[in-house]
Amino acid sequence: MGWCFAKINGRLAEIYFTDDKRRKSIKEIENYCYVKKSQFKTKHEQNYIKQDTKKFRFTFRKGIFRSQIDGRELKLADMTKQREQREKDFREGNYYVWDEIKKKFVKYRKPKKITP
Repeated sequence: MGWCFAKINGRLAEIYFTDDKRRKSIKEIENYCYVKKSQFKTKHEQNYIKQDTKKFRFTFRKGIFRSQIDGRELKLADMTKQREQREKDFREGNYYVWDEIKKKFVKYRKPKKITP
């Protein structure tokens, strides 16, 4: 999964997408969120915004993104498939409980007793 900046319906946004193996093109847009340009202050971030918004401009309507540059259509990812996959993993035991992760990676220290 990758992400980049894009113009969606004339507003600046971050898009999260799945791409092909060679990372040449976007297959499906998983999610997006509108952002403000003032949130990104460094020159690098401003350059990324300029470069990405030249390449990625979309209109979004009825669950379909249409590219304003080459006219191709991309669908918004079906979130029910992703939820079903998470539920399947949970049923099969392919998940971690936060307490188990803590035990593996964090060594607990007993607090020192302060005696008067």
